[in-house]
Amino acid sequence: MTIQATIFEQFAKVARLEDLLGVDPITTIEDANFPVTLGEFVKSHDNAFA
Repeated sequence: MTIQATIFEQFAKVARLEDLLGVDPITTIEDANFPVTLGEFVKSHDNAFA
């Protein structure tokens, strides 16, 4: 599997999660910091519902 395919799969998973949750925390938070780690990614989704 190529790096591009792996990155594409990760973006697809994120898109499905956003569809499932009905929220995109990166675009809904005014002072959004892009998550770097998985923990930061999960926290950004948790914070979107707060």
